[in-house]
Amino acid sequence: MRHITEDENISKKEVRNLIIFVSVFGILLIFYILFFHFVYTIYDFLVVMGLAFFGTIPAFLANGFMPITGSIKKIKSYPVDGGRSWRGKRIFGPGKTWNGFIGGVILGFLCSYLLSIWIYPKLYEITIIYMADGSVLEFIDTNDILFFVNITENPLKFNLRTFLLCIGSPIGDLVGSFTKRRMDRPRGSQVFVIDQVDFILVSILLAYPVFPLGIAYIIFLFLFTPLITVLANVLGYYLKAKDVPW
Repeated sequence: MRHITEDENISKKEVRNLIIFVSVFGILLIFYILFFHFVYTIYDFLVVMGLAFFGTIPAFLANGFMPITGSIKKIKSYPVDGGRSWRGKRIFGPGKTWNGFIGGVILGFLCSYLLSIWIYPKLYEITIIYMADGSVLEFIDTNDILFFVNITENPLKFNLRTFLLCIGSPIGDLVGSFTKRRMDRPRGSQVFVIDQVDFILVSILLAYPVFPLGIAYIIFLFLFTPLITVLANVLGYYLKAKDVPW
């Protein structure tokens, strides 16, 4: 198995910068946890974490499936930009393909739908029975939980929210790629924050009209997403779905 530190295409400086980046966001997340612990309760944070993650899991799944469906060698790749350039640089680059875009959205939506049928009712039941009885939670109430997990009240709106979160993920990835090309950064180079949160921020923005997240959830996602994204990218690197671990 290849190791990051032994890869001649990855410099020690890049690895060191990645470790510093993860450490910074890890410390910030710890401070956010402590804030909830002292101002509200640790259980409130756990519910915020669960609702924020499961509420936006379509974006995470779509983002995870993109490099997998985009790297299937037996299927011809179709670059999103069609090989075109803008002001002397590729619009998105060869790594952004319709294979990954469409595959990520479809698989992300299907998996999210299946997970929502199984997880959301259980999540609601567990929270209501064990936490939202008025004796444990101070920040969260029943309406907050229903906002995230009630899939039966308006299935059309729920599925629209899932779709918007899924399609927002590859659009955010394209926005990040476009930005990196304009910064004259080569494919595979690190641009911290953009590389890790572009997909989730665009997904949140795109779905906001039907799924307006509160600031507490957005802050958590902004701190948590870089950590889980780095972990997923490193895993993708070792599984040879990615050339670099970012």
